[in-house]
Amino acid sequence: MGNVSNTSANVTAHLPLYPATFPGYVKKGTNDPLVNNRLAISRIHAKYSGIIDEACKVCNVPKELVLAVMFTENSPANPNTTSSAGAVGLMMLKAGTASDILIHESTKGRLLQSELAILKATIGDSAVKKLVAARSPGVAIVSSAMLKNPRLNVLIGTMFLGQLIDEHSEGGILRLDKVFARYNQGYYFKPGNGDPSVVLANAKMRSGEVYNYLLKTLGTNGIMQSLMG
Repeated sequence: MGNVSNTSANVTAHLPLYPATFPGYVKKGTNDPLVNNRLAISRIHAKYSGIIDEACKVCNVPKELVLAVMFTENSPANPNTTSSAGAVGLMMLKAGTASDILIHESTKGRLLQSELAILKATIGDSAVKKLVAARSPGVAIVSSAMLKNPRLNVLIGTMFLGQLIDEHSEGGILRLDKVFARYNQGYYFKPGNGDPSVVLANAKMRSGEVYNYLLKTLGTNGIMQSLMG
């Protein structure tokens, strides 16, 4: 899967750089956000450990990143959740976005037999054939109803993280600020250049949503610090 084997193996060595960079994020109504986050995340992992571990293994993505996104996107971990924007499931994916992620995985030569096996089991042979035949994004491969399947939702969300990890290994350092910004805003979002403080400042100017997302995931007392602390 591209360069992920080189990047993800070293991801934990670089994580402390990013929480230390961003301003504090303190969850309201709690005296110790790190403890509360860890407890909530542990409950999510206990409930969905099988499909999370499976997706991380086949996509070669660190489990911490999947759990961080899942908790940030859908903290109750309700697979039937649908946002007002139409995002669905554990990792809050829109049907169009999820279809494009699958097509990117296929057209960039990243789609492994182990991933195909899960897709065949969750969306069926006809949808998989449609995926393999697709040459560019914009083809509907999965529906919102399909994305309520936790196994499929987590696989596609983890594929997306894998694609972003490959694109944001810069000088041997994984730029989690850019990975999380693009997961939140979409594949074609441009987080900008510069160090994490510049990316955060750009995010604040462009979108309050992505700015708060970065603080929540990477800020002091944020989700990644909870996972790695």
